[in-house]
Amino acid sequence: MKFFRYLFWGDDIPEKERNQIRFYLKVHKKTVMVYLITLNQGSDQLDITYSPVFLQRFYHIHPPFVVGITKSKESALEVVRQMVEDCVALYGNADLKYYLAHYGENH
Repeated sequence: MKFFRYLFWGDDIPEKERNQIRFYLKVHKKTVMVYLITLNQGSDQLDITYSPVFLQRFYHIHPPFVVGITKSKESALEVVRQMVEDCVALYGNADLKYYLAHYGENH
């Protein structure tokens, strides 16, 4: 998996667990049950997917670009909502790929 440099974390994941979760996802360990916020391949939108989906062989060859990790779908929706609100406040639109590409410049 590829991870965003400024990874967004849900409030439901304690700080001390974050490095371990990220490592387990990178090595495709089956014990991690989290929701991943990933860039959609085609549009400027984001996908929220349960992590076991990415254990399929296809994703080993075509790894997703992860921008956020949460433990619940509700928390993932909250993280995406915050990202969209921030994007609209900064740029006046919801172009999330542009927002993420320039995230380090504005934060």
